[in-house]
Amino acid sequence: MTRMARLHGQSPTGEAESTTKALTPEDTERAVQFLQNFAEDRGLVLPGRVPGFRRTDVKILPSLQSKALIWEHYRKLSAARGNN
Repeated sequence: MTRMARLHGQSPTGEAESTTKALTPEDTERAVQFLQNFAEDRGLVLPGRVPGFRRTDVKILPSLQSKALIWEHYRKLSAARGNN
């Protein structure tokens, strides 16, 4: 893949349209909703005012919860609901 990127640059190849692993808009919406709910339940509001940072609705996730742990949690819930 790296060799192809060097030879041809990073341009769309059209493969994403034909792959079965591409997410549908519904899958994307479910994932976004899960992450928003997850952040609402477990997220921490940034303490105080951060200089140069205008948004106040940003939450950070605790460092104990890795991306892999969150993905595994989403995968289990998705499988339990029948959304493969």
